[in-house]
Amino acid sequence: MIDYSDENLTLLADKTPAATKSYRCDECGRLIAKGERYRYEAGMVGRRFEVYRTCVHCTEARKWLASQCGGWVYGGVYDDLLTHWHDGHREGGLGRLIVGMRRQWASFGGGLLPAAKGGTPDA
Repeated sequence: MIDYSDENLTLLADKTPAATKSYRCDECGRLIAKGERYRYEAGMVGRRFEVYRTCVHCTEARKWLASQCGGWVYGGVYDDLLTHWHDGHREGGLGRLIVGMRRQWASFGGGLLPAAKGGTPDA
């Protein structure tokens, strides 16, 4: 998807704060709880000011895309992961990332999966 993206984000802010209130992750849609760390990125896309909040789990999924194809499209990580899967890329924990995002990183017991470094959540 990054190859066909028309616009780039010119970052003005990039930080990992603790949430002061609940936010929705712009990738998986999961509610980021108050006190939970998340990625805050803000900047200009063309003439528009945009803010993106991404849970730490989806940040790891973006790292997978960055390592495989040099980047990601904000809001399109899940679709891009699925495209890679359907194109036959089955390595590097890709399946776990897809299932994790689909389930909004919830374990089968109902808790939140721990975010693992390297792009695959611990199961």
